Amino acid sequence: MVREVVLESYDFDGVGLMKTRICISLLATTVALLASCSSSGTGRAPMNQAPAESLASPMLLALNGQKMASGLPTGVIVSWQRETDPRAQGYYLYRDTQDILSADPQLRTNDGNLISQPDSGDTVTFYDEFFPEVGETYYYRVSVVDIYDEESDLSNQLSITIMEQAVDGFNPTSGFFGDSVTILGSNFGIYHPDTDSVLFPTDSDEMLSATIASWQETEIEVTIPHGAITGRIQVVISDTVAQSDDEFVILSPYLTELLPDHAAVGQIIEIYGSNLGDLPSGDDRVTFPGGVDVLHDDLDVSFWTDALLRVKVPESTANEGQITVTVGGVTTNGVFFSTHPRIDKVEPRLVSPGSFSYIGIYGINFGLQSQGRLWIVDLSPTSPLPPVDVDDQYIDSWNEAIIIARIPQAEYGSLPAIRVERDGLPSNDVAIGILPPLTVTFVRPHPGVTLTEPIDIEVQPVAGMERVEFYLFSSGTPVAVDYSGPPFTFHFDPSQYCNGTYTVLARAWRMQESTDGTVCFDVLSRPGDINGDGFVDEMDVRMLPQFFGVCVGEGGYHLYRDPNQDGKIDERDVSAIGYAYYHPASGS
Repeated sequence: MVREVVLESYDFDGVGLMKTRICISLLATTVALLASCSSSGTGRAPMNQAPAESLASPMLLALNGQKMASGLPTGVIVSWQRETDPRAQGYYLYRDTQDILSADPQLRTNDGNLISQPDSGDTVTFYDEFFPEVGETYYYRVSVVDIYDEESDLSNQLSITIMEQAVDGFNPTSGFFGDSVTILGSNFGIYHPDTDSVLFPTDSDEMLSATIASWQETEIEVTIPHGAITGRIQVVISDTVAQSDDEFVILSPYLTELLPDHAAVGQIIEIYGSNLGDLPSGDDRVTFPGGVDVLHDDLDVSFWTDALLRVKVPESTANEGQITVTVGGVTTNGVFFSTHPRIDKVEPRLVSPGSFSYIGIYGINFGLQSQGRLWIVDLSPTSPLPPVDVDDQYIDSWNEAIIIARIPQAEYGSLPAIRVERDGLPSNDVAIGILPPLTVTFVRPHPGVTLTEPIDIEVQPVAGMERVEFYLFSSGTPVAVDYSGPPFTFHFDPSQYCNGTYTVLARAWRMQESTDGTVCFDVLSRPGDINGDGFVDEMDVRMLPQFFGVCVGEGGYHLYRDPNQDGKIDERDVSAIGYAYYHPASGS
């Protein structure tokens, strides 16, 4: 945005100060320029010494430039006196964020290149394009270069500070739709319709743009838009917003809220607003969606004051639309209203049919459970399955805004969705996902295998599975719980267990739903330990004969009962027990 401010230039004569007025313009979209300058006159010590025959230093001047439609500052428009001496070939423009004390080539704009001398004119204008920061001060000086590449002394210095716009107030402080109001403030700059606006509040979170009548540096005149409500006025310049401290009061009738904003035909709603009149008369009325009017003296109107109306929703009201109120021939802004129930969200969106997990359906205008139905419909474009009625046995609770229910086991199509119906009026549809049945399947170990080395016992993950509890000796206390899966695992080291047959129970959880699965396997941690007491001794020798003759694949055969591991339990296994004899208490 371009800002023009008064700058002060001083000549130092050793005795007093002579003040002149100078201006500079800033090319930016959201900022204003505050400038001050100093210059040297007679007696000024040169900062860039040049030969006596060099050209005189130029003077920085003011220029009203155009505003760029951009969301960020785009630079500074700088102008200076054009040197009329025919020896002049161009200029160097210097910029810094502190006083420029010498002609440092590092400070030159235009990528350090010479700015060419124009063929004619009294001034030179240059667009110094960069991205100035709000709140930063930039200093400028310029020099002229002759055909011998001799550079003159530096010019006077201008400093510019980039400032945001501010709203100080408005006049008048109240008004009707269509009236004019003047916004008072500072640094409004030059108006550009692509980036600048004045906004009034509305009954929703959105702001309403006013028509601009005039736009000056400190004053903006606008027309109060229809639909505005009492509140703070905003002046927006690109993405920068300045807001008034005080509220502007709207004198025309306007609406702020409906309670509820969804209701059934025959239900009484409350309409809140301002300037609606305490004594309605004539054609004063409430208009419902579908253009259905309810006059102020109709029996459906039970209460009418300046700020609140109570009206029964008429029979022929359309499904949804705007409610307005007309007072004294002036119609308010419209506020959205619907006679249908509306679902705002469903949590969780992934459901498990037939389980005891509940879902929450959140919205408005659900009515009473006796008035409504809950459906799961199939939105498949071709050959959709019939809707599934979620009947009362699956409903945990039902009120105007929340339904808690379980999903019955049924056949659902490829695109299932939740739908609520009230008095025959359907809500919007919210898609859900059907989870596969929660099951426990062991990836490893395989059933009946004999474990001799450590292994991660693993359960196959199922969609939505949250954790798996592993139980070994008791179903009451798990030996491990894995929350981090998939994969869901339990590390099992056979060396920590005696020979024998073990059963691991895995309990998988998904929300409130759980299911169990088991896997059986053998542990062989000490060859010859037939009875699984951790020792190899006479007790094992005495037990072994009862299994003589049992071979692999027959009932009763386990690898830990076959010490020589030849696939048959017989007398030769007794000798193997002797070789593996282990009983620390006996010293053997």
